[in-house]
Amino acid sequence: MVLGCKDLERRIVEVEMDLTLAKSQGYLKHQLPQSESSSQRKLLAVIGVYTGFGRYLKRNTFRGSWMPREGLIGLLEHRRHQDSAYIGCMKSGEVVSEEGKLWYEPEWWKFGDEKSYFRHASGSLIILSKNLAHYINTNSASLKTYAHDDISVGSWMMGVQAIYIDDNRLCCSSIRQDKVCSVA
Repeated sequence: MVLGCKDLERRIVEVEMDLTLAKSQGYLKHQLPQSESSSQRKLLAVIGVYTGFGRYLKRNTFRGSWMPREGLIGLLEHRRHQDSAYIGCMKSGEVVSEEGKLWYEPEWWKFGDEKSYFRHASGSLIILSKNLAHYINTNSASLKTYAHDDISVGSWMMGVQAIYIDDNRLCCSSIRQDKVCSVA
């Protein structure tokens, strides 16, 4: 049953990505033509918040904690034209190999004898440049996923020569005023 839910969840994510792609390419029926003023403005970012089924209130709380802040808009604006940018709170650490423990990784053995994760952006907020997001969208069916999203994205970035940008404002494990994702 759990495997069925995970498969259904993956299919929903794939359909949502296909829908987003179709919208961006103008394939949806009844789409209103854009006015000249709105078509001249450039999209700064598309931000997805993933919390699982039935977590609408949690998503809204999370969005409300960083959406109104200028730390996030300024960060995105500063990196707008940088290709291959992989931005986040970079870390590496021990792979949890004991079933039942928090952050257990069922495929722990793939990380070698030292059982250590490669450097990756961890936590609630990972920022990818447009070309990297496009790569993931295009190749999603063949990209390996692990038990945790941040590890999956990190593994994909290793193969595409991404530029790793460690920004401690995205380290959300402690709540401080200067964090992009902290609640003021």
